[in-house]
Amino acid sequence: MGYLLLFICFSFSFNINAAVSEYEQGISVSKSDIDIKRAKKWFNYFYAEGQREFGLAFERGEKYRKTIQLILSNYGIPKDFYYLAMTESYFNNRATSPKSAVGLWQFIPSTAKAYGLIISESIDERRHPVKSTIAAAKYIKDLYNIFQDWTLAAAAYNCGEYRVLRAIKKGETRSFLELSRKKLLPEETINYISKFWVTREIDSKVRNRSYGKDKDKYLNTMPVEFKLDNVSIYQISLISEVEKDEIMALNPDLRSGTTHLSKGVTIYLPKANAFLYNDFIQHKGIISKLQKPDALSALGLKSSKKGDKIKVTFRSNQKIKIKNIRTKIEILIDKKDLSRI
Repeated sequence: MGYLLLFICFSFSFNINAAVSEYEQGISVSKSDIDIKRAKKWFNYFYAEGQREFGLAFERGEKYRKTIQLILSNYGIPKDFYYLAMTESYFNNRATSPKSAVGLWQFIPSTAKAYGLIISESIDERRHPVKSTIAAAKYIKDLYNIFQDWTLAAAAYNCGEYRVLRAIKKGETRSFLELSRKKLLPEETINYISKFWVTREIDSKVRNRSYGKDKDKYLNTMPVEFKLDNVSIYQISLISEVEKDEIMALNPDLRSGTTHLSKGVTIYLPKANAFLYNDFIQHKGIISKLQKPDALSALGLKSSKKGDKIKVTFRSNQKIKIKNIRTKIEILIDKKDLSRI
């Protein structure tokens, strides 16, 4: 709600002809690429009937903004390409187009697979904000390497590199604005670039007034790659000590909570829990039901009950670590004491 109120206040004072943001210092789409009349049309839409949808989209985007911009920077892409995802999907990872494009970056199946995303019965990585952004960054960088121009790269992301190459050849210009004026690019693409620019301009002004505490939960996660086939979400939850619902929330590419994952698939977990998972696998851990709680209590594993799930990892030839998943209490025992439990 705070974002929407700030958006309303800002919209009354916004002058689109004078707008020059921090992003226009020689990177990405500049005002010189934009048809101001088209830009005004998009501004008026965002200010009027599209206002609520626009505000809610940026609330969603805050969940991913810093992670997306960090990935873009790692690939040498201007951070404001974050707004390309807004233009594509309104930051809705469930978004699906009539052409079967899916996710924040609206990948069609063929392009998704070409850039390493897995689409199967159990997972659709186009819906994962981190995985899909990495794939999008690779694709955008490839487009930039073709055109050596960020505006043309953004246009090609929308209509395809071959369509832009044909337009350049026919129009004998590499100016996006001139290609637009000569009607050599699709109307959808011309509007797409205008929408991208206006979106960035409005949000850059509102953001300076509205956002405080960071909301990007992916900054504190790390990927875990599975080395075995047929791993269930339930097993992952037990080993990593992350609730199943949180695993699903962090990994919206998983089609179901009953999904079994194949070797080579990656999911994201909070960093501390990812370390727990990797440590368990590295030390050939097992999950077991506690049968003799009194024996373990005598060894230091207090407050245990019969039936509690315990994690057992073999730390060395002589030492074994036992952790009660329910109580979070853990002990290190000698291997010779294992028979007592």
